[in-house]
Amino acid sequence: MAFTPATPPEAKTPGTGISAVLRVSKTLNTVRLFLSATAQAEHFGGSIIGRKLRVEIGSGEDEGRLLIALDERGAVAANPFLKKGGATLVLNAWGNLPGAPRPKGDCSISRSGGGEAVLCLPSWAVAEGKGGKLDASYVASTPPVPAARTRREAQPRRSVSSQAAAGREKARAAAMGRAAGS
Repeated sequence: MAFTPATPPEAKTPGTGISAVLRVSKTLNTVRLFLSATAQAEHFGGSIIGRKLRVEIGSGEDEGRLLIALDERGAVAANPFLKKGGATLVLNAWGNLPGAPRPKGDCSISRSGGGEAVLCLPSWAVAEGKGGKLDASYVASTPPVPAARTRREAQPRRSVSSQAAAGREKARAAAMGRAAGS
């Protein structure tokens, strides 16, 4: 018998404690940001859970970046995440993101301090050919809005009970026909 030595998996390099994922559904596309307790303390001076934040999407030279700042008038709330002390932010997806879901990816920090941080999002958040030329996969897939129908165009819907009554009448008529024919 011959044996080959087993090797342990390579150690993961410690991340920033901040990651992002793109979720896509029929009705809503969202970007979810996850911040560990350590990342919150390091970049915001403590827990941000339950606090309001201002989140701004970078464009031009800052494409693929988010500015996150503590702001009592902010529109985004930090919610608790399942992991110890972690926080999650849920944002509406913006125009140049892919139309299909993307896996969780680590974010890096380009600068932080004073209750704000600039995140560099994963590679899926940056359109190929920065400067306006978007790949077809980066066109946000939003379902077309159906045109409003007028009353005349709308087909009357029959309730289940009226459909059942119509079926009973049809069966009665068929039974009467068989009875008359015998």
